[in-house]
Amino acid sequence: MRIAIACGGTGGHIYPGIAIAKELKEPFFITGKKGISCEIIKKSGFKVYVIPISFWKRRLFSLNTLGVTFSNLFCIIASFFILLKERPKAIIGMGGYPSFPPILASLFLGIKRIIHEQNAKMGLANRLLSKIATKVALSFENTEFAPKNAIFTGCPIRKEIGKIGREEGLSFFGLKDKKTILVMGGSQGSTKINEAFLEVTPNLLEFNIIWLTGKKDYSRIKSALRTPHSAIKIFPFLFEMEYAYAGADVVIGRAGAVSIAEIKRCGIPAILIPYPFSADQHQSKNAEALKDAIVIKEENLSKDSLLDAIFKVRNREKSPFKLQSTERFLKLLYG
Repeated sequence: MRIAIACGGTGGHIYPGIAIAKELKEPFFITGKKGISCEIIKKSGFKVYVIPISFWKRRLFSLNTLGVTFSNLFCIIASFFILLKERPKAIIGMGGYPSFPPILASLFLGIKRIIHEQNAKMGLANRLLSKIATKVALSFENTEFAPKNAIFTGCPIRKEIGKIGREEGLSFFGLKDKKTILVMGGSQGSTKINEAFLEVTPNLLEFNIIWLTGKKDYSRIKSALRTPHSAIKIFPFLFEMEYAYAGADVVIGRAGAVSIAEIKRCGIPAILIPYPFSADQHQSKNAEALKDAIVIKEENLSKDSLLDAIFKVRNREKSPFKLQSTERFLKLLYG
C-alpha cells in the first residue's frame, strides 16, 4: 500500500516518520523547504517532495498572516497534484506547518488521513487537522487538546535504537570503557546547553563525552574547548544516534518527544532542559514522562546546577524499556 508522509522540518517530526516509512513499501515524503528535513529523508533513502510553505508567527492581523494564507493556498494546490501523481492509499501527518496543506489536499481526493501527535500537547496544525482526520494517534496517553477519538500508540522510533551493545557504541567513537555523557540540544542544537556544558567540561575529566552541538555552534564550541580532554567527541549533527545512545551512561538534552521516547527505550539516566519557547510549553509537559529524570528550567541552568545534576545521576543504572510504538501505529494505519 503506497503511503504519503507529511512532516515539518525538525527531527521531532521527521524521525518518527522515517521509523514508520522503514516498515512500508514505497513511501514518500512531503515537507517544507526549511530545516534539515530533506537532508535526513534523502540520506534515509526515501523520495521527498518540497513545498514552499511559510511559517505563521501567530499574529492574526499582520503581513505574515496574509503571506501565510497565500502560501498555504499555493501549497494545497501543489500538494493536490503531488498526491494525484503518486496516488497513495493513505497519508500520515506527523505535525508541523508543512503537514497542513498535504493533509487538506488529501481530503479532496478521498485519501485516508492519519494524524500522529508526538508531543504531550497537540500542536496547532494537528489540532486543526484532527477535525478532518480519519484517525489520530498519540505519543503520550494524557495528551492535552487530544480529540475524543484519539488512540495512544506511543512515538515511533527507529528499530536500531536500543539494539546495540555498550561496547560497540563506544568503539564506534573510538572511546575507552568509562562513564560516558551524551550532550545534545535537538536537531538544531542548543546554544544555552552548549554554553553551560562548556563551563563544566574542566570538571569532567573522568568521563567520555559525546557532544552534538548543532551546526551553528559547532566551530565556535570546538575552538573554545581548551580543556586537555582526549575523550571528547564533538559533532555538529549525528545520523547514527543508535551508537551514541548505546555508549551513553548519562544524557543531557532538551525534552523533545522523540528524544524522550529514545532515552526511555534505552533507559539512560537523563538531565532534561526543556526548550522554554516550545509551542504551548509542550517540552515541559513531555519531560514529565521521564519520571526519574532531573529537569532543569533553562532560567536555572548554570555551571553549578548542571554539575550537581551530573554527579547525582552518574552512578544510576540503565533500565531499558521495551516499546512497541511503531507496531501499534502500523496496526492503526492498516486497521
